[in-house]
Amino acid sequence: MRYLIISWVSAVAVHLLGHLAMRDAPDVRGWRVVKPGPMYGVGVWLGAGLTALMAYIWLFVGSNRADGAQQMQILFWLILAFGAGTMIVIWQGWQVRRTALRWRGDQMVWRAGGAEISRRFADVVSMEKSLLGPVTISFTDGTRLRVDPNASHAMALIEALDGQGVR
Repeated sequence: MRYLIISWVSAVAVHLLGHLAMRDAPDVRGWRVVKPGPMYGVGVWLGAGLTALMAYIWLFVGSNRADGAQQMQILFWLILAFGAGTMIVIWQGWQVRRTALRWRGDQMVWRAGGAEISRRFADVVSMEKSLLGPVTISFTDGTRLRVDPNASHAMALIEALDGQGVR
């Protein structure tokens, strides 16, 4: 019964976070902006919290059991893994914000290499989803754009491109 309740609470939390990500309306000029969504915040705060909790246990609590040294060694590697995972989430959110991708109608604008790039949906040649999640959008001139589908409004952009017949 306990696992059923945990599963239900987890499903509700994921649903609410997904709903929050799609809640933003277009800005005054009608642009939809792809930006880090609530899942990034949850990933950073929970990852940092778990890392801090484990670090506190490793530094101040320890273990008096016979296999305590091995437990603390495993805990050390868990701290490194959770810390690295949290840093990856921070880096991904920073990448989404730095790209500054936005779209209105059939026009996309984003920042790459310090320059603003603008393309129309008709210029899209293909979309490819990688194993790790990002969707790479290829254009007729060879330009490529990586879109993280976990960012707010990213799936709406991908679905709009898919609706234009781009695969």
